[in-house]
Amino acid sequence: MAERGATAALVLCAHGIRGGVGGAARHAERIAARRAFAEVHACALKGRPRLGEVVAAVRAPEIVFAPLLMAEGYTLDAMLRRLEQANLGAKRLTVCDPVGVHPRLAAMIAAKAQALCAERAWRPADTALLIVGHGTERHPESGATAYRHAARIAAQGTFAEVASAFLDEPPHVAEALAAVRARQSVAVGLFMDAGEHGEEDIPALLAPAGGRAAYAGPIGTDPLVTELILEQANGALAAHVAA
Repeated sequence: MAERGATAALVLCAHGIRGGVGGAARHAERIAARRAFAEVHACALKGRPRLGEVVAAVRAPEIVFAPLLMAEGYTLDAMLRRLEQANLGAKRLTVCDPVGVHPRLAAMIAAKAQALCAERAWRPADTALLIVGHGTERHPESGATAYRHAARIAAQGTFAEVASAFLDEPPHVAEALAAVRARQSVAVGLFMDAGEHGEEDIPALLAPAGGRAAYAGPIGTDPLVTELILEQANGALAAHVAA
């Protein structure tokens, strides 16, 4: 598996932020430093470098394609359609699951929330954790990841409550905040980047709660997410080799 990876290219594809790849570039740099793949590239569905341009320029005989998305759904479908249209030539292709569906991301979300609780001197047992995703009613799977991670964290019993909320489908942030019974709430964004949604929209939606709600930021910028991306890439490649 290691030898196969050493001759393959890893292509990280983000949605795109402000016309570029955003934090995908930092994840690519960290993985490239491991020298586990012959090439490591970052591209964007909406931005530059474009998905098709990067895939066509890969020199390695095999591509491992890693969607840097927090959920399955509408954007993943669009990304895979664009990949189908790309010029792969004779290159073999292995596609990973979106990094956001990795089960271990739940523990990272919880840790990020606990760190903010410590800063605020809030007991997690008295605090509600709100996982805020994008969501969309255009695809039934869009919100499923947030609910799965919420269930995993709730089972640990660390927080008073664990709930999910979304920007573009119910329950929205205001509804979720109104429903919690805990004395305060900490929100973690189920986003890959500190862009408009992950950096600006959520704090604005939490603002009416005043000091009773705090935002820990988007989970996708955490350097530990790089480890999940690499784990998924190696796992997908190993499964492809075994098939």
